[in-house]
Amino acid sequence: MLGNAMIECYDIKWDTDGQSVHLPDTAIVEIELCDDASFDALVDEQAADALSDKFGWLVFGYKWRHYDEPAKADGMNIDWEMLRNQKADLIYTIEELTAGWTPDNEKRAESMTGILHLIDAIQDDAAARGVSGVFAAEEEN
Repeated sequence: MLGNAMIECYDIKWDTDGQSVHLPDTAIVEIELCDDASFDALVDEQAADALSDKFGWLVFGYKWRHYDEPAKADGMNIDWEMLRNQKADLIYTIEELTAGWTPDNEKRAESMTGILHLIDAIQDDAAARGVSGVFAAEEEN
């Protein structure tokens, strides 16, 4: 056995025995890879079985491609652009709080600075793992 793979099945044609049922056109399934069959034949067989197991209906056919999961940090999907915007807003708020110094503002600024360091650590970890778009949007070629 070579491990597991996530496969995205799309343009799924379901065998519904003529019944009117709502089934997805696209689905993600996990298959087990073995070294005793060609990859395409293995995907065709196992993905069809996985779709049937998952939804309870046979399939006439479908197309498939490898499924690459979105970048995750500790199990969370992260919208890097939104995180960068939130980080900028947080920095602005910290600057505003420190400009109008009061004891309460100082406490709030310290708390927000801790959150800012957490965001930095998340970004640094993701960048070290090779996740793209962490610090800035990818440039188009």
